[in-house]
Amino acid sequence: MKKLVLMAIVLCGLLTAGNPAMATVALSFDPVDPVVSVGDSITVNLVVSGLESLDLSTYDLNVSYDSGILSFSGYALGSGLGNSTGESFDIGLGDDGFGQINLCEISMLLDLNSQEDSFTLATLTFAGIALGSSSLTISVSELGDALGDSIATCSIGSANVNVVPIPAAAWLFGSGLLGLAGLRKRLA
Repeated sequence: MKKLVLMAIVLCGLLTAGNPAMATVALSFDPVDPVVSVGDSITVNLVVSGLESLDLSTYDLNVSYDSGILSFSGYALGSGLGNSTGESFDIGLGDDGFGQINLCEISMLLDLNSQEDSFTLATLTFAGIALGSSSLTISVSELGDALGDSIATCSIGSANVNVVPIPAAAWLFGSGLLGLAGLRKRLA
């Protein structure tokens, strides 16, 4: 009985090893744990990886964040599905104003064989507006190949953006500069 179970496991492993539909496709953020000061901007890349022999032709994703901590400034799509001059179309809805960003892109390229195994789907820009921590989470509506078939996502990552106060050293440096300016004025 043990030999039969072991043979079944080995057979399943061999059958799925060469099957591109069994690739471990993952979505993640880079960096995973960024820090930004209040009033400053930060960019976070949304990355797809593990495509192996799969060709990603379309995606429809939502990224959620805490709009009380971060302000969404904009996004730029990566070039993995083609450039924006007719090779791919951005049909995402963008920011809904309540902490959710819709990203949706469709490639018009017929041949995606040169597509990398891992690439940046989009670069998101945020500004820190209040002290605290905001999770960035991904929900997948659709990942698809050039034939319109769905691609299963096996791993979905998240990130945690920490908004911190301006460092005390910056305040000390600024007050020192003001003091030097005042001293220079007195001596002149």
